[in-house]
Amino acid sequence: MNLEDIKRVNIMIILRNKSFSDNREKVPDDILEKANRDGVVQQDRNGVWRIVNRKKKVFWDAHYTSKEAAERGLRGYFHNKH
Repeated sequence: MNLEDIKRVNIMIILRNKSFSDNREKVPDDILEKANRDGVVQQDRNGVWRIVNRKKKVFWDAHYTSKEAAERGLRGYFHNKH
């Protein structure tokens, strides 16, 4: 791959990630307020445990069966990020 190919691939990845994040489920205001107060692991309207992205005001795509499972998912995300 030459430099132009690498730039083109990077631009495609950026655009793909942006469109992916735009399709995420919006967090209702009351759940967002609770996430700001009590933490990002919250139950959605259906009682399913989810992780709230407070900055973008959307749920992560993952669904968890318990609060502990969601917290493990969150820890795993940050562990792999660094």
